Amino acid sequence: MFNWDYTSPTETSTGYEDVMNQIDIISPDDFNLLDDAAKDEVVEKIFNVVRSKNIFPIYYFNEDGIKKEIVKCIGKDVKLNKVVDEKSNAGQYVCMLLFKNLHQVQCKGAKGNSMYDRFYDDHKLKKTIRFALTYERLRNIYSGLYRNSRLIGGNVATNFPPMKAKSIYEKYCPQNGVIFDYSCGFGGRMLGALTSKNNYKYFGVDPCTETYENLKVLGGYIESVTGRKNSFKVLCSGSENINYHPLTADFAFSSPPYFNLESYSDEDTQCYIKFGDIESWIAGYVKPTIQNIYGMLKHNRFYAVNIADFNVGNKKVQYVDRWIEASKEVGFDFVEKLEMKLQTRKGSGHKDDNGIDKPKSEGVYVFYKN
Repeated sequence: MFNWDYTSPTETSTGYEDVMNQIDIISPDDFNLLDDAAKDEVVEKIFNVVRSKNIFPIYYFNEDGIKKEIVKCIGKDVKLNKVVDEKSNAGQYVCMLLFKNLHQVQCKGAKGNSMYDRFYDDHKLKKTIRFALTYERLRNIYSGLYRNSRLIGGNVATNFPPMKAKSIYEKYCPQNGVIFDYSCGFGGRMLGALTSKNNYKYFGVDPCTETYENLKVLGGYIESVTGRKNSFKVLCSGSENINYHPLTADFAFSSPPYFNLESYSDEDTQCYIKFGDIESWIAGYVKPTIQNIYGMLKHNRFYAVNIADFNVGNKKVQYVDRWIEASKEVGFDFVEKLEMKLQTRKGSGHKDDNGIDKPKSEGVYVFYKN
């Protein structure tokens, strides 16, 4: 269960409001004109202010604030054509609050390098402050530290944006349909499903105990706003070995794990722990998951997956091709690939041919059960 050291006294706050005039003290243009010694002095000054608070830099909500954010999600209309490009961040910050373990995920085998670890490491926090000052004013402790921290010192886990999920659901899932999420993660897809005006029900699985408990908390908040009962069910289980009722889902969608690139917990239910190499993981996790999706999905219905190829050490894993191949083997038809645009920050290194920052994208692959 989530447990933060700071509790918001208002609907929403960061905990830094009373010291923001000591943090937002210089523009990027002015900072970049300073010599190294002067930059160090500015960084040290801001660092000391941040450490005086030592509040992890997210938005914090009280109960009324959480419910108000859910209302915003309900009121947000979305649409989807060939590109998943819904830009609204509605619901993102609530998930960041309710899923503390999102910020504690270890990536690519690194230890002590999660977002949470980085903030409480003095050297990495100073490095992040310097990077942030180079590109933007620190008027907002979240944008100034958290988002820029994601570019410092390695990879970080992310949450699927709720409104992007909603746009995918409303394109492929009929009204009053049942949505199956075969790797729930940190609540983004649940929030997108249950705040749609299409009256969806959500069924999801996740093997991480803490994530499972947090999903129940989020679902409870959503139902307190919508007034619905029994609109969701979550199981603490991996998607490769669930018991399910056949032909009950109207759509399935998720962003499944990338083998061992992200460590969500050290529980033996984690698929990368159960299956210790790529081939056994494909055979023991990926293929059974797809078979279960096929069995649960009604006829003449769609399912989708958000994945990309990845590297394990020096070895390239053709994740997309192997997922498509396994889906066809169980009887799915491949329908289309949607491009999903991802936000990038200044200084991320993603440039077009003219040296201009450009968005990254991932694929959402859509299949049909005929």
